[in-house]
Amino acid sequence: ERIHSAASCNPKALNFLYAVRPERSSKLRVAGSIPAGRTIADVLLPDGTNANHTLVKDGWCWWYRKYAPGDTVVEGLEKEAREAKKGLWADPQPVPPWGWRKKK
Repeated sequence: ERIHSAASCNPKALNFLYAVRPERSSKLRVAGSIPAGRTIADVLLPDGTNANHTLVKDGWCWWYRKYAPGDTVVEGLEKEAREAKKGLWADPQPVPPWGWRKKK
């Protein structure tokens, strides 16, 4: 939940997760939870890859600053993806998930 998939790109983010198959050998680095009952965590794959970072780097997720303030790694990855117009950043007006949820 620290990294939010954009509503319009969610299938591509899910395809990535299915491709890497984070099975039981993957680990969650839990940072907490939010009132909606969602867990805030990083997904660490068996090879040590942080799946959250990969999704942001490839432009398939947003960095939700509210739950990861000051995370300079994710901030840099999102900035690079935005500048390269990767993934959801190819859309001239991407809608963040929290904005999309409010419209529902």
